[in-house]
Amino acid sequence: QSSLAAPFPSLYFVHSSRMAKGAPVLGILADPQFASTVADRTSPDHDGGADRVQRFSAARDKTRDALAEMRSEHCDVVLQLGDIIQSDETQPTHEIAADLDTMCRVFHESEAPVLHTIGNHCIGRLDRGTVCKKLGIRPAKAPLWRRLGNRLIQSFGLGTPSPPSSYYARKIPGSRWKIIVLDTTEMSGHSGFEPSTRQARASAAYLKLHPVEQEPHMIPWNGGCTQRQLDWLKDELKKAMKRHNLVVVASHHPVQPAAARRTHLAWNYQDILNIVRACPAVRLVVSGHDHVGGACRQSSGGGHQLYLTVPAILEASVDSTEYLVLNLGELERCTDERPAEIPSDTVRLTLGERTKASLLVDGIAGSRHPSVEKRV
Repeated sequence: QSSLAAPFPSLYFVHSSRMAKGAPVLGILADPQFASTVADRTSPDHDGGADRVQRFSAARDKTRDALAEMRSEHCDVVLQLGDIIQSDETQPTHEIAADLDTMCRVFHESEAPVLHTIGNHCIGRLDRGTVCKKLGIRPAKAPLWRRLGNRLIQSFGLGTPSPPSSYYARKIPGSRWKIIVLDTTEMSGHSGFEPSTRQARASAAYLKLHPVEQEPHMIPWNGGCTQRQLDWLKDELKKAMKRHNLVVVASHHPVQPAAARRTHLAWNYQDILNIVRACPAVRLVVSGHDHVGGACRQSSGGGHQLYLTVPAILEASVDSTEYLVLNLGELERCTDERPAEIPSDTVRLTLGERTKASLLVDGIAGSRHPSVEKRV
């Protein structure tokens, strides 16, 4: 069996007959951080609640359990929100590569196509291009002039052309829905880009303007989007509006302060959020990274937006896992005039007790963090 996850082109025919009868069903999971030889340990992040245990070696089976539950819920698409492996500093590189292959085989078992998001742990120790290839990530196609320029640079030895980032957009067939996957590791202390690349230069320049002493979320394991990616996002949303699409935006790092702890936000979360909130076609924004999870609803531009930070599989209890199953049909009908009480069978929180605690209030809930009030 191939070690590659199911490639995205299968989305164009998998489950298309069932989707023609109703809205797509989306399965979402985040942060397995599988590591085959790393012992369980208490989370070093103490402000998200007591007794949080990170179960690295169990993450493979917990991910498999989540995918099995998604299969039983007839999910049409699965979103994996990043940090598929741990890349622990105690592990040799060959072992980390083997862990990635193991998790790719797990996701290959999914009947629904899987869309992967790059997280900071994915590329901490492995080559970015290799990780993207194994996860079946095909980045957004660069303009012809840029591709020709890269070829000239390479042909004449004028330098090293910047490798593509890992952001992309895909349409769910038989529906109005489009999924935009951002790459918030493009600017990061764990970007995987060589220092001479435009992404690394942009990262250094942004850090200089936004020191961590003044902005606590500017830490190496967070990250953000370059201006080129932000411009691409604007263009994708314009096309979505023109074609009357509805949009899911996915990222590893959260962009909504009301749905995650500020220490875990994307570096330029406000820039991303401004773009997303200005587009009424965006109905759902999902992220990982903040292991304890969170959620909020906001109206914007005549639409109604739901923000979810999905709790980590890594920290699920011994006999549980963490995932969401979301029927997008109810979100199709949400507007400022009709925000809708999301019914409990729209967001199914079947196994994860922490996910239930985080999100289950009238179907959608506010944050589970004791220090943050409910925001629904």
